[in-house]
Amino acid sequence: MHHRLAVLILLGCHQSAISSSAPATPNAISGDNTRATPIMKVQVASLVDNDAALVDTFAPDAVVLVPDARVARADTTGLREAITRLEPSSQLKGVAIVKLVAGADDGAVWWSAELAVKRADGKTVTVRATELATKDAGWKVVAGAFGELRKAGAPSEADDIPDKSATAAGPLSSLLAKPGNAPDALAPSAVVFGTDTGEAAWDSASAKKLLAGWSKLDFTVNGKVREVSGASWSFAIANVDWKQPNKKYLARMAGLVIADGSRRVVAVQYTAY
Repeated sequence: MHHRLAVLILLGCHQSAISSSAPATPNAISGDNTRATPIMKVQVASLVDNDAALVDTFAPDAVVLVPDARVARADTTGLREAITRLEPSSQLKGVAIVKLVAGADDGAVWWSAELAVKRADGKTVTVRATELATKDAGWKVVAGAFGELRKAGAPSEADDIPDKSATAAGPLSSLLAKPGNAPDALAPSAVVFGTDTGEAAWDSASAKKLLAGWSKLDFTVNGKVREVSGASWSFAIANVDWKQPNKKYLARMAGLVIADGSRRVVAVQYTAY
């Protein structure tokens, strides 16, 4: 983030592009995609078709950042528009998976992706996504984040974590306020995304470098958090305020961090409001 942020850290290598109307491009999809790719394909098709299949990919209690935190199944309308930043009933010409990297542990799969969203006006925007699906939830997504490339910096009155979804804070929540500490807990392969176009690190070495660059940023977790763990996975979701130098207001972001069964960080994303 050039001191603006939206992070993503994951396992994987390789590369393909899938869209609702185009064939896959070789070498854009990599990692453990036995479960990740089928879920993502359903979501991509649903973003175009505007049907309920999108909501059905999420577990009943799943919280998704779009960028505000919402229970994915609490409202079957509006999730598509929130993910793609569309006005209600607006149409899309297509959505393509530009790149997807997935990783897995026993009982869990996580992935990061860049989506090219082509709107009816001909404009194509990039949406970055991070998701976690678990065996415990019947291989439904239990946590996710979707964010259009957008510089963090503007003040925002963001919705808090829903009361019924809030939990006690744990070690992962603290990493959202101190991303510079994440390199000490990274999985061997990692990917980091920032909110800006150039802030993408698709390997652990680049991820550590990018995270180190954010170590002196003044972040604070604001309000309630949701931190949940299973035998082979854990995640935390929270709103994060950024106190920028020489600014009178706080910039608001939303953050998701995912860890594997060894409690190594495999995915983090901050989305700008």
